[in-house]
Amino acid sequence: MVSSQKSIASSEATLEAQNFLAKLRRLQEIDLDDGLFNDSSFASLVNFRQDLVEEPTGRKNPFTPVSQVAPDEVSGDTDE
Repeated sequence: MVSSQKSIASSEATLEAQNFLAKLRRLQEIDLDDGLFNDSSFASLVNFRQDLVEEPTGRKNPFTPVSQVAPDEVSGDTDE
């Protein structure tokens, strides 16, 4: 029984490997045109990214009833 389980696992692994290799071959056949990056429309795009501002954190466990929270947790001091 153990040997039949090993052969089933081995055949499943072989099937998965074959599927993976088939998908890999399909991906390797894709030819991307990088001319998009030289296009004036692409070059004129503007980055509107904004830096994230560090915000104070709350309690260590937000589900703990407030009556059971230590005073330093209520003030937002979470030095862990």
